[in-house]
Amino acid sequence: MNRHLSVTTAVGALFLIAACGGTETPPEAAAPAATPSPAEAEAPAESTDISVSATGAFIQEPPAGRDVLLAGVTLTASGGDVKVVAAESPIATRVEFHSMGMADGMMTMEQVDAIDLPDGEDVVIEGGGNHMMLFGVSDLDLDATYPLTLTVEKADGSTLVIETQADVRPLGG
Repeated sequence: MNRHLSVTTAVGALFLIAACGGTETPPEAAAPAATPSPAEAEAPAESTDISVSATGAFIQEPPAGRDVLLAGVTLTASGGDVKVVAAESPIATRVEFHSMGMADGMMTMEQVDAIDLPDGEDVVIEGGGNHMMLFGVSDLDLDATYPLTLTVEKADGSTLVIETQADVRPLGG
């Protein structure tokens, strides 16, 4: 019983010392809190001078009776890495990004959420690789151009909206 009481007393004493700060570091030995200078506090974490150019936008004429079209464009980011995360066109009910590849000797296609655009590199979005699919298209005029709007996300989460015009390419062209 006495042995149990002395262990309990010793544990209680240690708890009391720790709780009361018996092992606290003296204030002069503690590291000062990091306070950013006013310039550091106001500086953005990521450059906002990012731009993206779009060239060569196209929509592929669909096979007869189909309302799904392949579309593409060449995008070039300048000022930082970004990714294209959405696309839309008034001629489509929805636009998806797809990627083509090989798996077990078979060509595969899968929907992807975004396409990376590394700083300074031309990224060609077209059939055979990363591309766009436009769904629900009707009454396509082969001699017209159509608006294509792309949303690009920067590393800081902000977005850019890129507007371009897409030519219609004849099937097999």
